[in-house]
Amino acid sequence: MFDQILFFGGGDCGRRIVENLLKDGKAVIVATTSDGDEFRDANGIVELITHTRISHCSGTFGNFQVALTCNGDEIHRTVGSIVLSEAHDRKSNFSLYGLKERQKLFTLTELNDRLRLNDPSISSGKKIVILTGLADESNPVTWKASLRAAMVMQSEHKAQIYILAGNLKVSGSGLEALTRDAKKAGVVIIKFTDALPHIDQNEKAGITVTYTDEITRQPFSINPDIVVVDETLKPAEYFRDLAQLLELDTDHAGYLQSDNVHRLNVRTNRRGILAAGPSRGILDSSQEMADAAAAVVELKSQFSHRSHKTLLKAEIDPGKCIRCLTCFRLCPYGALELGPKVTVSEEACEGCGICTAECPRGAVGIEGLKKEKIMDSIGKTAPALFPHITAYCCNRSAVIAGDTAACLGNVLLEHFDVIPVPCAGSVSMDLLLSAYAGGADGVLILTCHEGNCHSEHGNHHARNRADRLSMLLEDIGLEADRIRVHTIAANMAVEYTNIVREFEDRIRELGPSPLK
Repeated sequence: MFDQILFFGGGDCGRRIVENLLKDGKAVIVATTSDGDEFRDANGIVELITHTRISHCSGTFGNFQVALTCNGDEIHRTVGSIVLSEAHDRKSNFSLYGLKERQKLFTLTELNDRLRLNDPSISSGKKIVILTGLADESNPVTWKASLRAAMVMQSEHKAQIYILAGNLKVSGSGLEALTRDAKKAGVVIIKFTDALPHIDQNEKAGITVTYTDEITRQPFSINPDIVVVDETLKPAEYFRDLAQLLELDTDHAGYLQSDNVHRLNVRTNRRGILAAGPSRGILDSSQEMADAAAAVVELKSQFSHRSHKTLLKAEIDPGKCIRCLTCFRLCPYGALELGPKVTVSEEACEGCGICTAECPRGAVGIEGLKKEKIMDSIGKTAPALFPHITAYCCNRSAVIAGDTAACLGNVLLEHFDVIPVPCAGSVSMDLLLSAYAGGADGVLILTCHEGNCHSEHGNHHARNRADRLSMLLEDIGLEADRIRVHTIAANMAVEYTNIVREFEDRIRELGPSPLK
């Protein structure tokens, strides 16, 4: 087990993360694609590697073998964990507005840079137009930057500022108040919902903005001295390769943290790899600083519970394993390691059981998912009685909802088998068929909602198997409705009760299973 941490990234959030880790006594290697100036005065860094990228990574939590490419050379390091906080890519939206780069035409980042440097070229602009969220959907971070730049220009440079905007992104902390303050300071904010303004760029006359006011329906024209255009923030292009190298699930935009409540704040699907700040989404400065603190807390937690002793782990029978690598490909946590034999990393395994359900040879097993034990559980109710329903319930959601339903006094049918499973993705075709063999008239799979599955895709695996079984039932002359999949959350006790009762009613309509 290696305690050394590899931090990869940069920026204000990255610097704060490294500072926090050093204060906590951690040994930190810093790697960055830039020249790393923000880290050069950080005392205690084990090593600073600049102008580099991660080119290879193997291993699991506590023992990651990482290769970094730097100036054509490859540097190899072994670390216990990895923290990612790489900056966004910023793309100018000039072309989206039909504008070409000219003097007195800036991106929002360029304007803020010039304001910090007290660039005299800014002071010459007495009438300034900021375009944001008109050509492409904006975000709270860009809106906040637009307002702050406008207020500085309005107050310190005595300029008249016009912000021409699409949807006002005021969902961030304090943004409604900041918008009101900007208006009080004299910033003119014009929101467009119907027709967008017309922007004409002329070599001699400069830029002219014309529009029709949506309230008065009167035409207006602005001839600004300076035009500022927003930018599109998107994941660094390198993230696509990085996600593949590190086996990370990404969100819809390509950031290195999936849209999953179990990943908040800085977790990824792989134990020992964290994504913070701009590596996991578009966050404002206060959110990035919160991530910097959360990263240290999360690492402390992970290192103090290194092997999850309370969790059941997957085990591979080497006598049955034929190295088909199905488990390796499907593991949502990257917990399988390849060597002379395929092995399970106890440090990384979360015990979801997806590998056990998909292994074609039955070489992977988890103690709580053994068919014999489940058959015993099913057999505890009298299979000859009707209706007899077996429900495979996810431990993280449905089991809790069911326990709460019982505490509330919700009475369910007498012959109802609840089979707790670590994840609905662990319910194999064999276990489903075993329920019918044990006398079930119908089978329920109760799984987590989309974006709530700790194993990311366990609910998808469960639904796919249920669909296959439905077709199989129809092929042998049974009703496809004898198996159903429902998503549920831990706090949905009432819905849990309704699902079971509705399924009971349907099974009563269908009658006893001919397989009894």
